[in-house]
Amino acid sequence: MIGVLLNDQADGLSDALAAVGSSTTALASHGVKAGLRMAVNVSPDPFTTATASLTEDFLVGAVVALIVTHPWIALGVSMTLLAIGITLVVLLWRRVRAALGNQRAGPTRARSAGS
Repeated sequence: MIGVLLNDQADGLSDALAAVGSSTTALASHGVKAGLRMAVNVSPDPFTTATASLTEDFLVGAVVALIVTHPWIALGVSMTLLAIGITLVVLLWRRVRAALGNQRAGPTRARSAGS
């Protein structure tokens, strides 16, 4: 974004806002992917990792095909997927923190909390 503005390639505020919006969306989507990958890679099951990878590949292909044919529908689909991904990362992060908290508490505190 800064490079576009410094090279005088932006026509005005609308271009700058578009650059900020697309940059923010890219950052959020990469954060979601990294967070979900972190949660999936903890699993020793290779089926889970393979399923996550194939699902990512399919969704990217579907959204790219939608961008070419129906850009507004693609925008809605990608924003929905981003919202679902953020929700999943938050829920998984809470579960990981709870599991780590129980693990650090030791067996006596975990038993007393569970009963």
